[in-house]
Amino acid sequence: MLKAFEKYYLFFACIVLCIPVAMQAQTNTIANNGTQVTAGNVILGTTSHVIYKFSVAVTGSNSTMTGFQCFPNGNCVIATDITNCKLWYSTDNTFGGDVVLSTFVTAGNFYGGLKNFPAFSQLITNGSTGYFFVTIDVPVGGTSGRTVYLSALLGG
Repeated sequence: MLKAFEKYYLFFACIVLCIPVAMQAQTNTIANNGTQVTAGNVILGTTSHVIYKFSVAVTGSNSTMTGFQCFPNGNCVIATDITNCKLWYSTDNTFGGDVVLSTFVTAGNFYGGLKNFPAFSQLITNGSTGYFFVTIDVPVGGTSGRTVYLSALLGG
């Protein structure tokens, strides 16, 4: 009869045997996408207003981005001040004509904690840079004077 430790050891040995022998080093560099978005007024009824942008440079092998989390700040409320927040992908650093990867639409305060966008899958090929934009849609009936922004990316 195997003990719990022995079971763990046997399972671990199987995992080790399943790892490919040759692995290529991969580096994904996340960076601010040029000059960040400056504070300003947004006209009520505006759609796809960019509030943040960043890039991911890939070297070594292809990479797939499957999730996005952010810490929004400000005092906007989803459903009344923002109808949704979207993550977009582009092959260049200019917003427009890009692909929506995920939409965050949970009602309630948009600020005050980590927000997880619904899962998606975006391939970034080896040697290229993917550009990402976070946008908001502001309804006509939104409250004037509200704010929203995402904190800067931290290197690591």
